[in-house]
Amino acid sequence: MHCFQHQIIQHQHFTFSKVYVEDLAPQYLEYAYQFYNIQYPIKFHNFKPKKKLEFLLGRIALYHQQQWYGDYFNLKNGQYGQPLWPDSFLGSISHTMINERSGVAIATLNIDQQHIGIDIELKRNTSFFIENSNFLNQFLHESEQYQLKSFSKDNSLFYLIIFSAKESVIKAICSQQHIILNFHDIQFYHYDYLKQKMTFKLSKTLKVSVNYLILEQEIMTYCVL
Repeated sequence: MHCFQHQIIQHQHFTFSKVYVEDLAPQYLEYAYQFYNIQYPIKFHNFKPKKKLEFLLGRIALYHQQQWYGDYFNLKNGQYGQPLWPDSFLGSISHTMINERSGVAIATLNIDQQHIGIDIELKRNTSFFIENSNFLNQFLHESEQYQLKSFSKDNSLFYLIIFSAKESVIKAICSQQHIILNFHDIQFYHYDYLKQKMTFKLSKTLKVSVNYLILEQEIMTYCVL
């Protein structure tokens, strides 16, 4: 369907599929599910179109990743909403909505059994962090906020990237260890501006790295374990 724009993003040795739709007419929503042969959970029957489109975008992005391998499967979710990948694949999906008819999603798959978490956020949402400073307390320790002040002055997207990076870490850890971390379990440690990479501490001895990419309208992050 031409209303869904698809873009391949390659970074290091990973390939990501990004799907974007703008102002999708409501009558095309159910047709798109049929066109891509995508099944949505029974509970979605009573959900609003925005939620159905969000789910659809993620599955279309995954569909394009499946095309790379010529292996199509119906992805199901676990009790926490986490994807239940088949034995031959590991991957991750993220989506963000602009409004009830427009949104973007990104997905990746790999056969190397590398646990990965990805996240995508709209650049324009960075204003939320500026206008709602109390929100920082929900995903940053007070010590982190003090530590990050100097970085945020030089990069207006910095808090948005940190938020997204922690989302990616949470997804990667959930994939690997089947546990759900909260934002405060993940402590900022190091920032490499030139490599567009951040490092976080999960404990005194465990550190993980997150790569980020700045796209035209969005930022995306990914964490590999």
